Amino acid sequence: MAMTRAEYDRPHIPQKDFSTVQDVATLLMTSEGKVRELSRRKANPLPFRCFENSRRGMFISRSELAAWVKRNTVLVEGGYGTPYVDCDCSLEEPFTIVYGHHMDDGSVFADFASYSDADYAREHQMINLYTRADNQRHELRVASIDVVNASYETLQTEFEDEGELADHVSACLAQSDVVLERQTDVDHLYAFATCSYETWNSCTVVYATPAAMGAG
Repeated sequence: MAMTRAEYDRPHIPQKDFSTVQDVATLLMTSEGKVRELSRRKANPLPFRCFENSRRGMFISRSELAAWVKRNTVLVEGGYGTPYVDCDCSLEEPFTIVYGHHMDDGSVFADFASYSDADYAREHQMINLYTRADNQRHELRVASIDVVNASYETLQTEFEDEGELADHVSACLAQSDVVLERQTDVDHLYAFATCSYETWNSCTVVYATPAAMGAG
């Protein structure tokens, strides 16, 4: 991917023992708001420090930042990158979002863009998900497909309680553009997302559940 002029002009942050929020945002090529959000999340937050009775002037040590990055990223093994789980999700949580590139040569997540065609989706309804941590193959069944404009239709990752999560899962499945199965009482919902280019910022999201659940 070519660098934009803004990325090319991004200030260089030299290695130092402690980094500010602004430093980390530059290193991770994200916004300061996102960095602060990651520092406040309940599961595995960015381990910033501050002086007692103060939330201003947060800083993080180089070793703690490096350890956090290793825990929350995967090593890129090919020229096109590798699919990755949203930083606010995990494979163990009830809602897992997985992103991957849509390459012109049909690699990575390109096939997921074809699921917006209902006939294609029905013919390829079963998905095999291999997880490295437990070296297992998990059979998933596609329930619905939604084509969204990623500029303003974002995927929600944080929920107040189990009730809000259940309502969100039901809405995702019921309000999608293509619905293959009506499901209730979903224990684990997977969302596979990739660019699909219906518009300049369109994204196809394929929702799937463990095959053992079956149709509702």
